[in-house]
Amino acid sequence: MKKKYSILRIEFEDEPVISLEEVSRRCGLHPSIIEHYVRMELISPVENTGYLFKESVVDKIKRIQRLKRDLGVNLIGAGIILDLLDEIERLKREISYLKRRW
Repeated sequence: MKKKYSILRIEFEDEPVISLEEVSRRCGLHPSIIEHYVRMELISPVENTGYLFKESVVDKIKRIQRLKRDLGVNLIGAGIILDLLDEIERLKREISYLKRRW
């Protein structure tokens, strides 16, 4: 019999927070893989909640999976790539802000 998990609907900084099981279901991965990603610091649960995650972690995990599947990138490489992409986005926002100030 298939186990059903309800979606935990709480908000953290204006973003829904979901359980490990819900993240696992949405990503099509076993919960132990999600836990492995946490240990590798590729993703982080919401502080002081155990294994509750911001909903946006689902997109991040899917990006990691695409990097692995489509480009053959290992997990450490995927983490570096995602960090660099986040930094590029941060710098773009900063440049945009500075242009508006001038």
